[in-house]
Amino acid sequence: MNLNSRRKGISLLELLVTLIMVGLVVYAAVHLLYNTERNSILMRRHMDKLSNIQYCLDRIIEDLTVASAVNARLDIDEESLSDGRETCHLVISAEDTSAKAYDVSSIDWVAVPRYEQEDLVLFRREKTGAKDTGSNYIPLCENLCAFQVEKLDDTGEPVNSGPASMIEITARMFLDGPRSPDRVFTVSRTFCLDRFQL
Repeated sequence: MNLNSRRKGISLLELLVTLIMVGLVVYAAVHLLYNTERNSILMRRHMDKLSNIQYCLDRIIEDLTVASAVNARLDIDEESLSDGRETCHLVISAEDTSAKAYDVSSIDWVAVPRYEQEDLVLFRREKTGAKDTGSNYIPLCENLCAFQVEKLDDTGEPVNSGPASMIEITARMFLDGPRSPDRVFTVSRTFCLDRFQL
């Protein structure tokens, strides 16, 4: 028998090694696709939260802008909750509601804790007359860990009393996953107060 006339083909060991290598490549590709999809979903959720809080802060700035044209009064009540979270109550009160651009007597922005949850919900309320039913608070944003409105002086330093030239509105929101103070992002806006009564 001639040694050169061996049977051509692959052995069982070669086939097994090939199948294992193909399986590893397929597993790695599926794992990569799964992680990409998961990261895409998390990024989409984060962007939704970010756009929601940015909309709310832009809406506050819009309320302030419209109210400043009608000699409005701005009241800021800072609060600290029992668990240490910070929130505030921003009230924009118009003394002259006869202007076409502003037909409400006051607008309230307040962030309050959600029942049996660790986050705050940001509410907006328009009061159109002297009678306040208290039932027209509209929730606009949730998953907040802090909502603050601070008066600032000309240098950008916070002031408790005395003249203030601007306010800074800051919202801190939890990222997806476990809620901890280390897993938050911050969004803020500033507004000039020259036309307000404080």
